[in-house]
Amino acid sequence: MEHTKGPWHVEPDLTGGKPSVRTNSGSVIATMTTTDVNPVTRAHDEANARLIAAAPELLEALERILGESHNPVVERIAQDAIKAAKGDA
Repeated sequence: MEHTKGPWHVEPDLTGGKPSVRTNSGSVIATMTTTDVNPVTRAHDEANARLIAAAPELLEALERILGESHNPVVERIAQDAIKAAKGDA
């Protein structure tokens, strides 16, 4: 099964401080569910949301690297990451 096409972006929850990751059409990809009000935990939630939101671009970059690389080490690293992202690992 294919993932939901990007781009994805982080949208802060202004009421509870829980950021979510959404598509440009507004579909929810993920919501950070931590209820901790600790500023460090909230910063982690925001960082996690940014990483999730970047996933489609990161996957596309790895696929491009794989298609253009002539370095077997780089190709193996890219292949492993792509497999993990697509559930083939």
